[in-house]
Amino acid sequence: MQIAQHLSINFVKKPSCDAVDESLPELIAYDCEEIKQEKSEKALLDEIEKGTQLKHTCTVEKNPLPTKQEIQHEKTEKQLLEEITHHPKLRRASTLEKNPLPTPEVIAQEKKEKQLLDEIEHHPKLKPAQTMEKNPLPTQEDIEKEKTAS
Repeated sequence: MQIAQHLSINFVKKPSCDAVDESLPELIAYDCEEIKQEKSEKALLDEIEKGTQLKHTCTVEKNPLPTKQEIQHEKTEKQLLEEITHHPKLRRASTLEKNPLPTPEVIAQEKKEKQLLDEIEHHPKLKPAQTMEKNPLPTQEDIEKEKTAS
């Protein structure tokens, strides 16, 4: 019985020498590996046909819809961008320079400062001077007089 399960018969047409076509049975032997593979394929197909029961799960919405505040915020951003891109060019404006003239007091003060700086720059150099020593060291005689006096 086991041998019959391992053998399969296929009919193949083989050309004969006499030019007569005959259908001859051909015996094919299967390996154990091929049989195991076929059984595993059958088991897999049976499981697919049966179907499996799925477990119940709780779904969590990961991408919620935006709120009214978010939508309004996006609209205002979009409007601002459109206003910036479609804004008309700037107009020319005339400017007035307000640079008041200095008062006579300020002019007089600046003249004094300038004269002072000129005097400092053109001041004559100091003349060389001889230094005289006013506190000379005592001589040997003065030292002896003080020793005898004390």
